[in-house]
Amino acid sequence: MSDTAHNEIVLMREKAISELGLLDPGFDKTLDQVVDLACSLLDVPMGAFTVINKDRLFFKALRGTDTREMPAENSFSRLVVEADRPLEVTDASTDVRFKDNVEVCGPQHVRFYTGYPIHAANGVAIGALCVLDQEPRQFTPQQMEQFDGLRILVEETLRLRSQSLMDPLTGLYNRRYLKLSLPQEWQRASRQQLPLSILMIDVDHFKDFNDSYGHSAGDTCLLQISELMHGEIHRPTDILARFGGEEFMILLPETDFSGMELVAANILKSIRSAKIPHRKSSSGHLTVSIGGATIKPDALARVTPDGLLKAADRCLYGAKATGRNNAYFTRVDELAATTE
Repeated sequence: MSDTAHNEIVLMREKAISELGLLDPGFDKTLDQVVDLACSLLDVPMGAFTVINKDRLFFKALRGTDTREMPAENSFSRLVVEADRPLEVTDASTDVRFKDNVEVCGPQHVRFYTGYPIHAANGVAIGALCVLDQEPRQFTPQQMEQFDGLRILVEETLRLRSQSLMDPLTGLYNRRYLKLSLPQEWQRASRQQLPLSILMIDVDHFKDFNDSYGHSAGDTCLLQISELMHGEIHRPTDILARFGGEEFMILLPETDFSGMELVAANILKSIRSAKIPHRKSSSGHLTVSIGGATIKPDALARVTPDGLLKAADRCLYGAKATGRNNAYFTRVDELAATTE
């Protein structure tokens, strides 16, 4: 695998883990129950659901040990995720890959390990469902089939969780997902001292569009608008969501004021170029208004995520008040607005 392909998979994995809320502190109660079931069903003393983010392995469900995280390089599960296939180690003390591993030589005294890769909705392996024992052993084909059934249960649980964060019409993230993501990105921006920006986009005179063309055409229009905006989002860390009705929002991590302006300008250009007919619009075509707000790292401690949202919302009203079909921005730390 090329370095480019590997890096792309790593980014997709990080995004999926973040989307599912698996980086939040603590264990996941639902997945904890699956791990308990696996240990009981297969008669093993230890089990876990792990996720790998960058170079760390995090335990999101656990039985038989109190480990919370560890370097990914020291884990059996890293091989499961990287190879994207099941792994069974019947006696780690005689396996050249693991006999010197800290989990084998240390107090955990692991001898037996079986793990299945767990995939997110995007198809990328994000972690492993695994069971362990301090004695060498080997599962029967029937036990492996039972374990695979639990793997399916975990993936189905994550799939349903992912669906609850998606807008069914456009396939974009929904308001709930954005509300969950903003505090996480806020913390990351504060920790790494990075700027953070947000755009709020509203389809101009959309009620008139629905009244004129019908709600079915309105749904088609929203889908087309979402596709045009998605075409201007080029980084996997950027989050485009349908915030409600004809309103959309884009969360732009690591993006300063000029970067935010560029994204907004490209969206306006893309939608204007599409020339979607709108007989009730003064231009004869559908347009959008955009409000944007950005915050510098040194101001994150003085403002809340909700404050950034409100600033973007005020700018959206500013764009509407100045004729629509344009963008209006503010630097939250400076409270100085500009128009474009």
